[in-house]
Amino acid sequence: MFSEPQWYKILPDSVKPIDKKTIERVEIFRNKYPGFTHEKMFMAIMVSTWAVKRIQKYTLELIRSHLPTASERELWTRVLRARLDTKLHSPPETDPFAKPLSKEKILSRIKNIDKIVSNFKTFDDVVDYIIEMDEEENRFYDPTGMQSELNSLLEI
Repeated sequence: MFSEPQWYKILPDSVKPIDKKTIERVEIFRNKYPGFTHEKMFMAIMVSTWAVKRIQKYTLELIRSHLPTASERELWTRVLRARLDTKLHSPPETDPFAKPLSKEKILSRIKNIDKIVSNFKTFDDVVDYIIEMDEEENRFYDPTGMQSELNSLLEI
């Protein structure tokens, strides 16, 4: 019988890997590193590019369910606005390597959101833009390569 690891149980639904093989691969990865607790695995997953992508897709579907007649572009704008609002209202930085966008830069992007979204052809473009923002903030700093390895396991 398959038993879900603790790190999986505490993940929000928006980022839970779906298939058991992925969960097993991630748990094998976690066990390779002494001291890599379930809490650390939870955090590593939550800051992965894989999770950022999943959260944006989850947000899109949530907004779509509340605004079923909205156009795709309207939905994309709301997803991007939600991400920018999150950045704007985030608590003080706890990641010593991150360099958050200034309030002015975030407000400028909010002001120009229609122009930004007008360049997108697919929802993947929205997600890519959000990933690029996070990269600009150094959110995926990975000196050990472990985060990259984990992300690869999640992307399979």
